[in-house]
Amino acid sequence: MGGPGVAAGRTLPGDGTRAGGKDDPLYNSPVGDAGNQGQVVLQWSEFTVTPGAPPDVELTRGGPAGYPGVRVASEVAFEPVTVTVALPADRGLLFGTPTLADHQLTVQNAAGDTTQYTGTLSEDGTSLIFSDVDLQLPGTTTMWVDVSAGHDVPLGATNLTFTVGGKTSPSTTVVVTPGYSVSPGGAPVTAERGGRRPV
Repeated sequence: MGGPGVAAGRTLPGDGTRAGGKDDPLYNSPVGDAGNQGQVVLQWSEFTVTPGAPPDVELTRGGPAGYPGVRVASEVAFEPVTVTVALPADRGLLFGTPTLADHQLTVQNAAGDTTQYTGTLSEDGTSLIFSDVDLQLPGTTTMWVDVSAGHDVPLGATNLTFTVGGKTSPSTTVVVTPGYSVSPGGAPVTAERGGRRPV
């Protein structure tokens, strides 16, 4: 037995007039025996999708790319799924950088091995769709994309949205900061009470 969301499905044949699978704790006697209707028992497991771990991803206006992502965890294996990654609306973030677009998704399994998938960019440029992504479960898998902030994007915190096999989660928090820093400068100045203002 197989199909979307079904892992390790089994078909248990009977023996003559005796139903198969009677040792299953969910079996209801005398279902499946001679003269009785059959029984289909569906058991399924889910995977969870959660934001990537701290620290936050800090992006500088006009600076290099960062790597926001999510974690996917399950105790069982799953068939490959479709993954969609959407940029936040009206925040001016880019996949890759202004000079080098990057439409790749990186998937890292529990052993630290990585696989990359190339996505299809939506017509409006705000999302990427990746097909047949192997979640490499059971265990905990991390996946991420490259994003950057343009020179005029709003400052503050935001996040991308990952949809993994129909399950949606925000990414690691992305914090956009100014493209400059402020620090003390110049030689020390000594000011005297009642004296002239230093220039």
